[in-house]
Amino acid sequence: MEAAPRKLTSWERATVDVTKPAEVIGCSNKWHVTPERLKAVVAEVGTSAVIIAEALGKTR
Repeated sequence: MEAAPRKLTSWERATVDVTKPAEVIGCSNKWHVTPERLKAVVAEVGTSAVIIAEALGKTR
């Protein structure tokens, strides 16, 4: 019998919208990176907050 897949947490479902200046500033401050670095990583890996954090070498 297979285990039921676990539900994603709100953090795992979170995305970063780089078209919203307040969100860019908030996420940049959270991860201690420049807005330019954040936008570059989003362009490279996508908008998933979990994947962005991993790409930046940050953990929750």
